[in-house]
Amino acid sequence: FSDRPLTPDNPGPQAARYHGYLRALADAGVAADPGWLFVGSRALEGGREMAHRLVEQYPDRTSRPSAVVAFNDRTAVGALRGFYELGIRVPDEVAVVGFHGLASGCYTTPALTSIEHPRVELGEMAAESLFTLLEGGEIDVRDRIVPVSLVVRESCGAQLVGARRTIVAATVNGPTDGPVGDGLG
Repeated sequence: FSDRPLTPDNPGPQAARYHGYLRALADAGVAADPGWLFVGSRALEGGREMAHRLVEQYPDRTSRPSAVVAFNDRTAVGALRGFYELGIRVPDEVAVVGFHGLASGCYTTPALTSIEHPRVELGEMAAESLFTLLEGGEIDVRDRIVPVSLVVRESCGAQLVGARRTIVAATVNGPTDGPVGDGLG
């Protein structure tokens, strides 16, 4: 679920996430299907609407995608609501993962799995850039790469011992990966 059409040429985090999506499918031996990409608002209602459209497009559970990765946690929370309204059980029938690692994800039912990025580090980088600009300097690098981690909770269907456990930490780097996120969205 995204807020704009996903293509390899999208600027910023959209392209990086799209490349990651394609790479994950390829690694799993799954061919990418453009019909699996849904565009809507980044807000709660956008996620809800995209969940409804997914079920309308794939009414047969056996042909429906088994997982949704939303552009951000708000969209993922909206998707949780949309699936609930349709009687689709998360994670039994579809897994849901968000992006940003918002604390409110602990309070959804089921608790939201999310790709978390270091918000404090992103804030510090933004402040440094702002001070550089205010002092008349130039910013050499617009996009910066930060580490992310997968915070596994109930919505992905993984079995956990604790309420929250980070199981994967990955740093995205290299010329084709682009930035991980801008902390806005």
